[in-house]
Amino acid sequence: MRKLEMTGYATPVKILRSFTKDSIQQTKDANGIKKGDVILIMDASGGGTATADILAQLQIKAVATYNEMSHEAEQQLFINNIPVFSAVQLNIKRENEFAIATTEDITQAITQWEKNAEKYRYNQKQEWLQQLIKEYQSNRKKELKNLQEIK
Repeated sequence: MRKLEMTGYATPVKILRSFTKDSIQQTKDANGIKKGDVILIMDASGGGTATADILAQLQIKAVATYNEMSHEAEQQLFINNIPVFSAVQLNIKRENEFAIATTEDITQAITQWEKNAEKYRYNQKQEWLQQLIKEYQSNRKKELKNLQEIK
């Protein structure tokens, strides 16, 4: 596996059986989880923001899942700029506790996530700006109405 990683063709993927604090700790103890690792979560249900924070503190590169994780956990990873995508996007080869995916597949999945994240952030800013304008207009109308009543 180390040879494949050194060629740049394949990237090791650390496997979490479930999205829990215990599973993260077990994987850390058994295989190590370090900065820049790609994590595959076999069962992403169950974890929340605290579990997502643990992964964020480890400064991992990305998370691949076979099923959906909670919106809150995914949002917490998003805030920490950690891509979350479907494991189906990666052609992951598994052997017991070890897994690899092509570096190209991982790069493509991350690039797509970054594009989607940029669109999402842009749309959020647009919605915020529109809401701000509506509030200003509403307050201004009230002020003008109050001025007219005083006259």
